[in-house]
Amino acid sequence: MSLPGLLIAMFGTVLVAVLIFAPVMRHGVEVTARTEVEAVRRERDGMKVAYSAVLRTLRDLDEDYATGKLHESDYRAEQTRWKAEGVRLLKELEATRAAAYPDGEPGGA
Repeated sequence: MSLPGLLIAMFGTVLVAVLIFAPVMRHGVEVTARTEVEAVRRERDGMKVAYSAVLRTLRDLDEDYATGKLHESDYRAEQTRWKAEGVRLLKELEATRAAAYPDGEPGGA
């Protein structure tokens, strides 16, 4: 076989290999990206649960203060602490929204 024929045969072999393996390799990238999105969504789900717990704690603090179970100084300190935690969680949720929903959040929100 001549050199040009050998080069054409090698080029053809590489081309066929690329055509065969490109979808497999692309699928691997899609699976990895989907897995990363799912991990971010799970993390956000945990943040949402934590945020709900913060809201419950704030309601409980208000109730305990209203019924006289907490001194005002304790109430203010705990309220400040839990509000700061709520703000932190909301900021994290907002910061991870785009990574969790690259095609837009369901429901258009």
